[in-house]
Amino acid sequence: MARTIKVREVWQFNLEDEFLLIKKVLHSYPYASMDTEFPGVIYDHPQLHYSSLSPTESYSIMKKNVDAMELIQLGLALSDAEGNLPDFGTEYCYVWEFNFRELMQSGLSLAPTWVDKNRTWVTFHSTYDFGFLIKILSQRELPDDLSEFTGLVRMYFAVKEFDMKQMMGFFGLHGGLERMAKSLNVERMAGKSHQAGSDSLLTIQAFMELKKVYFSGPTMELLNEFNYILHGLATVY
Repeated sequence: MARTIKVREVWQFNLEDEFLLIKKVLHSYPYASMDTEFPGVIYDHPQLHYSSLSPTESYSIMKKNVDAMELIQLGLALSDAEGNLPDFGTEYCYVWEFNFRELMQSGLSLAPTWVDKNRTWVTFHSTYDFGFLIKILSQRELPDDLSEFTGLVRMYFAVKEFDMKQMMGFFGLHGGLERMAKSLNVERMAGKSHQAGSDSLLTIQAFMELKKVYFSGPTMELLNEFNYILHGLATVY
């Protein structure tokens, strides 16, 4: 029977305690997924759908939006290679949801301990996710140049990153995160759609199922072909 999963909400008052908990288990959970929630899109292309934009055009629009907005929530899920989540010796498993609006208003300088080069990062349509985190970590607006931005992503976020929005079309999967997960028979185990903690959990669980179905045994090396191909910012489709 599946264990109950709880979303640990992080605010100003418990931020340091939660960082310590995360740091305690990082070595045992080398996979991480994240999801961000933000106010919405202010700038868009006046004529073209985003799917028709070049990587440079997509990045330019993303930069304008990220520079103009602040992050509301960030979800984080940690996992081992088998899909197990941290439990801290309790009957529950846990993921995290950081409430950034309060954290940023408090003036805290955030340098999350889970941002390191030993993670394999898993995302779903990660352009804005990485955009907001690079803005926070660098403490400045995003660079004008796409190649400089992708260089910063590599500098901060390890040697492996898999964007499932980019991957799923190769396996006949379509739609958003919820639809893709249902196609893989993965159910949402905690929270609701468009809650950062819940979406980060669904992302990592869907990735583990995709890996099990399509990349087991001798085909495991093929997974690396999708490394660092960020949906909308890559020329490989």
